[in-house]
Amino acid sequence: MLTDRGHEIAGTYIGGRPDGLGVELHRADLLDAGALAEACGAVRPERIVHLAGLSQVGVSFEQPERYREVNVVGTANLLEAAGPAPLLFASSAEVYGEVPAEEQPIRE
Repeated sequence: MLTDRGHEIAGTYIGGRPDGLGVELHRADLLDAGALAEACGAVRPERIVHLAGLSQVGVSFEQPERYREVNVVGTANLLEAAGPAPLLFASSAEVYGEVPAEEQPIRE
């Protein structure tokens, strides 16, 4: 773990505060630019790993505006709050939808 190597870890959450993680947590929604700016200002991160996007392809067709808002506007808010800190955006293979077996593994 990163903490075992002496790294300080901070994160954000929405909803109920998770317990027992052993990291500094800040309540901040991707859609709340002010809360993100406050969290990044308090932490002054060296790097950011963004894991908060929505990825369910089927649901994205039912709720396209919600997915655009969270994934596009929310990520833009995070980039703005991050300042000069490099941001790693992690996604899921689910964004590809159903991939036929003959087209796997997915090559990028």
